[in-house]
Amino acid sequence: MALTWYCKELGNGVASFEPAEKIQAAFRKFVQGDPLEMAVFSHHDGRNHVVTAYFSPAAEALALTFGATPCNKPVHIDRLSLLVGHGSARQTHFPKH
Repeated sequence: MALTWYCKELGNGVASFEPAEKIQAAFRKFVQGDPLEMAVFSHHDGRNHVVTAYFSPAAEALALTFGATPCNKPVHIDRLSLLVGHGSARQTHFPKH
């Protein structure tokens, strides 16, 4: 059974800072159960200059409050940053990288 990831474009450049900060602040309200599973990653698309937030399946409730939509698990691991979550979240969700 595949777990659903969610994504939301945050804007480009400086415009992405405010939505990213709001996600970080709201994250604390939504952490329940195993915090290792709940994480939000971000990816900056240098070509289109757009920052996208990727919410792990355990962060579904948080994702939905920000209007994120279901998407595929991110594959651009080398340019993916942990926006908010446990320090080992990257290893938890992308163990082979």
